[in-house]
Amino acid sequence: MVNLGVRFQAEVPGTIIGVRFYRDMTFEAAGYPVSIWDEDGTLLTDGQATIGQNPSTGSFTAPLNASVEIEAGQTYVASYLAPTGR
Repeated sequence: MVNLGVRFQAEVPGTIIGVRFYRDMTFEAAGYPVSIWDEDGTLLTDGQATIGQNPSTGSFTAPLNASVEIEAGQTYVASYLAPTGR
């Protein structure tokens, strides 16, 4: 089990409403938790979503349960939990 993510910095204040990602053929069709973290590693509790069980490949957006407000100049991480390490 591994939590994989991408770090990004907001240039302007805004709102995150989902996480977009690419799923290839090896990505198992399961409900993986998707999260947004602040630069200190604190989970932003309203920033949780679940990747649906769509078996096709391509770009997908996992909508968040609630939007997450972000600040300009701050660093964030968008991640998903991969139970099999992929």
